Formats: sequence, structure tokens, C-alpha cells
Amino acid sequence: MNNFRIPQTRQGWLQLLVVAAVLGSGWIFYSRDSISTDTSTLATAPLPGALAPDFTLTTLEGESITLSDLRGQPVIINFWATWCGPCRQETPHFQTFYEQNHPDVVMLGINQRESTSTVINFVEEFGMTYPVLLDENGSVYDTYQVFGLPTTWFVNPDGVLVSVAPGGITAAFLEDQLSKSQN
Repeated sequence: MNNFRIPQTRQGWLQLLVVAAVLGSGWIFYSRDSISTDTSTLATAPLPGALAPDFTLTTLEGESITLSDLRGQPVIINFWATWCGPCRQETPHFQTFYEQNHPDVVMLGINQRESTSTVINFVEEFGMTYPVLLDENGSVYDTYQVFGLPTTWFVNPDGVLVSVAPGGITAAFLEDQLSKSQN
């Protein structure tokens, strides 16, 4: 019936451990997938120092904005949603910053997968005057590998990503990052 006995000695436990290690290693070896050496299908994460992934999105007014067309100016890209608490807290900072720094800096607020009417209500509530773009299918969100909202990317005038700030940010942080993005 049951021929397995619990080891009673240190040597018995050691033998059991060795058998388990051998079996486990064999299972890992034989169950692993073959590793492809083709890297052409691997996604690349946007990283500071790399060229910002290009995109074209539509504003609430129906205007198309393409990131690469904005070269020559620092750009702040803020991923947000109306239901996001930290987004609601930082939006007044973005609006004030925009009013003080426009047209020397471009600000883009990219909303994530929400209806136009929901976004318009939010924009009106906060008096947002900087461009708000609709990422209706989340493709730009995915390209920039945003894992939480809000997330803000800073792009220098050459189109290079300078830094990323996950989470809510303050006006002082915006000023600091702008000075880094202009260099």
C-alpha cells in the first residue's frame, strides 16, 4: 500500500532532498519552452535617453497631434483618467504650470480609454486649457508601458525621453523636470 516512510535521520532527509532536487531539475529542464533568439518581435520599453515613441492622437476638438511634429520644444506627456485620485490632485498643478510656461513647453494630457463626454466634464471641472488627447484603444498607453496612473514622461526638444514620473507630481517637480528637459 504505502511504502513511503518519513526519514528518521539526517542522512535520510539528505537523501530525500537530493532525490527531490534531481527530480525538480529534470522537470524544469524537460518542461521549459524553447528560447527564441529572434528579438524582432520583442517589445522595447521606452527608457530615458531613448527617442520617445511617436504617436498621433486626436484632441477633444478633433485636431490630430503627432509627437514628432513637436520637436524643437520640450514636451510633457501626462497619462491620466478621470477616476484616478492622484490625477485629480495633480491636474491643477499641470494647469497652472501650463499657464505659466506656454508656449515654451508643450503639455499633452493623454486620457485612458474613457468616453469623450466623461473627459469633457473633467476638463471643464478643472478648467484645463492644454491639449487633452484621447487614447481610446490604449495603444499609446501600451507603447509607453504605463502600469499605473498618473504617469508623466518628460521629452527634450530633440524628442529624447529625459525622465518618467510614476504617480502624482507637484508644481515644484514640474519646474525641476522642465529645467532638465530643456538641456
